Amino acid sequence: MKRLSIGLIIGVILGIIGSGVLFISLLPGAPSQYGPRFPVSNEAVPANAYAQAHSDAVGFDVYTNIKASPTIKKNDTLPVIKSRSWIISVQQDGYAHISGGVWIECEGRLYQIGHFAKMIPGEANRSFPMSTEFSVDETRRITERVIIPDIGFNETFGPFLLP
Repeated sequence: MKRLSIGLIIGVILGIIGSGVLFISLLPGAPSQYGPRFPVSNEAVPANAYAQAHSDAVGFDVYTNIKASPTIKKNDTLPVIKSRSWIISVQQDGYAHISGGVWIECEGRLYQIGHFAKMIPGEANRSFPMSTEFSVDETRRITERVIIPDIGFNETFGPFLLP
């Protein structure tokens, strides 16, 4: 009887953990959480996507990383600016690698509408504070400004046009 009750308790605990994992996997968020639900497309943005654009809102969920949740949501009112800060480290080759992509989700697929990459020389094995300003202006142009004050880097990438 004691073995049965211990087995029952373990079964209930495993059931609770399993249902919690299933529930979390169904929550909205990063496209990578869903696998084939948001496949990455190398094709052009569909022509009917242009009809989804609103003059006063972004019109699409905009991603800067295909493994992250949307940076800017489709209903955000224009203009919209999102800022974030973190530490960047210079790699062993003596360069800090700055790169990024701009993605939109349309009809269940991700489309890349912009990409940038730059190598900045610096001292090897050193870290710098860095910040970015990701924005969509009133004319639906997307830009990303990267600022690394310690090395005097302040550059804007884009504009990338939303459909």
